[in-house]
Amino acid sequence: MAGNERVNKTEKLNSLSVDGLTVKDVPDSRLNEMVTRILSAFYMLGQDKGFPDIAFDSWAQKAKNVYNFKYCFKHHIQFIRELGAASTVLLKNSKSVLPLQPRSEDLIAVIGEDARLPKVLNEFVNRGGNDGTLAQGWGSGSAEFPYLVAPLGAISSRHAKTVSSVDNYNLDFAKNVASSASVAIVFVNADSGEGGMTVEGHDADRNDLKLWHKSDELIEAVSSVNENTVIVIHSVGAVEMPWINHPNISAVVLAFLPGQESGNSIADILFGNVNPSARLPFTIHEKREEYAAGVIYKSNGVVIPQIYYSEGLFFDYRHADKFNITPLFPFGHGLSYTSFEYSKLHVSRVQKHNPRFSIRVAIQIQNVGKRDGHEVVQVYVVYPPEANEPPKLLKGFERVWVRHGARVNIKVLIDAKSLRVWGDDGWEFVRGEYVIYVGGSSRNLRPEARIIWG
Repeated sequence: MAGNERVNKTEKLNSLSVDGLTVKDVPDSRLNEMVTRILSAFYMLGQDKGFPDIAFDSWAQKAKNVYNFKYCFKHHIQFIRELGAASTVLLKNSKSVLPLQPRSEDLIAVIGEDARLPKVLNEFVNRGGNDGTLAQGWGSGSAEFPYLVAPLGAISSRHAKTVSSVDNYNLDFAKNVASSASVAIVFVNADSGEGGMTVEGHDADRNDLKLWHKSDELIEAVSSVNENTVIVIHSVGAVEMPWINHPNISAVVLAFLPGQESGNSIADILFGNVNPSARLPFTIHEKREEYAAGVIYKSNGVVIPQIYYSEGLFFDYRHADKFNITPLFPFGHGLSYTSFEYSKLHVSRVQKHNPRFSIRVAIQIQNVGKRDGHEVVQVYVVYPPEANEPPKLLKGFERVWVRHGARVNIKVLIDAKSLRVWGDDGWEFVRGEYVIYVGGSSRNLRPEARIIWG
């Protein structure tokens, strides 16, 4: 960076203020280091020359783009559909109502506005609205849908005797539709996006953990008349579930924001074409106060909040472990249409004479159910007390396909560097006994083994 330009940039940065607060001065040496880090990768990858023209604009309608729509998207469609199904978490399936195996005469009720298409595709600027099925959030990370498959259309194409009520506020009609059905599937959602936009009174990022559009009332109404009620949630994250223990709510599916193939992805899960295998990347608690962190209601505009991370290392499942909180659904949780058994855990060292050796965790997994499926094997480590670490820490995982009746042996390597802790002299190893747990979630751990470090 040229000298004068560098000075000008530094002066502008040092003089920047927001709401009367002045950004701390940044020395020229630090600023140059920051710029060098960015530009080094830029030049190393050759992005300053010969970079191809961009042929796709996610903000433009397909007719305005130069790609061959039919050719390109026929390759993408199947992948998007598979990814949506693979990302779907089966939270609850108490009566094994899923997968659906309806007889031709069985009636399936599809309930909730989240099951239908929006009135107009891409009707909101930057997707800053919540109309119909929710398949992406709002803000600069959003894109124009080339098309959108809604759950109602995907389900009705699978089963001819499908009835629907897609008005969240007409509870009497929803109950009437659901009461005569063999199974009632209620689609609900909770939206969010980035700062600078307010949608239906909701500021970004999130104001609460509640479902939108009176969805809790809709769920209560439908479950009061149908003993096989299935809840499908399209959400940006965890939501409150005050109805979760209702005896008629047989299954709960968290489908997140699946994109344009949303309806087909969820139909593949509901009808068993795909065995669910996704796992929760966060903990879901029953009560709002059980979470480690609070909600900041003014996170954009002229107010820049000062955030104090007083929880330290004790967040999410680590927080729940420390304070002995039983979560509604733990971190790493996710059900399958089959069952797995763990055995023959063996823990060994790799490169014993190297201080940076790894730990090899070997385990045998058997599919004892009647369907093929993936299991996500998770490895947690309990440190010696002297380390002052959380009760246990996820250090590795492996997703493995197992045919029904089959056994597979898998290995998970834990790099020694990931076992270091931050001490007075920087990163360091703590001598002592480490306990290795393996299982299907942070609260579903089966075999254990011990290894001495140092």
